[in-house]
Amino acid sequence: MGKIHRITTPNGDMYFNTKTEADSYCREMSVEPQRSVSLDSAAVCNRLEGYLNETEGHLDRLRHMMQELLMACPPSTVAGTEIGRQVQKYCIDNPVSRPRQ
Repeated sequence: MGKIHRITTPNGDMYFNTKTEADSYCREMSVEPQRSVSLDSAAVCNRLEGYLNETEGHLDRLRHMMQELLMACPPSTVAGTEIGRQVQKYCIDNPVSRPRQ
């Protein structure tokens, strides 16, 4: 079972392949870890992948809502307001890639 090491510092959580790397980082940065734990690397990867998939789903739904809102707004509102132009630019830069589920 592969292990990774997570340390919590005032700068946030950091992950390392070995305890030696984690200790070396703390020495170099002159920080005292508030917490240090050893974790199963596969479990952490699976959890993070789940969070990523969930986040991508939320972003996809938001893109669809923004696209629908943009289509529902009168062109004068879109072109005549700063937020309308920002939404239009966002929709152009981040096109909806798949049908809404």
